Amino acid sequence: MNTSLASVDNSQIWVPLDTLQSLAGMPGQATIVTLAKGLRTTPTVEGWKLRTPAYLLSDLRQVVQSKTIGQTIMFTILSCSRWLAIFDTQVLSIFRRGERSGCSSLWG
Repeated sequence: MNTSLASVDNSQIWVPLDTLQSLAGMPGQATIVTLAKGLRTTPTVEGWKLRTPAYLLSDLRQVVQSKTIGQTIMFTILSCSRWLAIFDTQVLSIFRRGERSGCSSLWG
């Protein structure tokens, strides 16, 4: 199912109907499988593999982590260029003051 409304997918796991029917042993019928929050024992059904939300979202977590690393690198590069520009502007200002005062050297 494709939808642009994200709230439709909250707490839902989508399984192809043919697969669901064969796993449930209910050809030609449909059902919803839900697990209670904080369930102490996991139900076992032949042919089913229970996957935790952490397992199902592992790819998404990896994408977020890689983007975080990229953002950190970009922030570091931009921060260094900012400090270089500030330092360069101040050094240029000091040299111009030295030229205006007639000093041939900054230290002499």
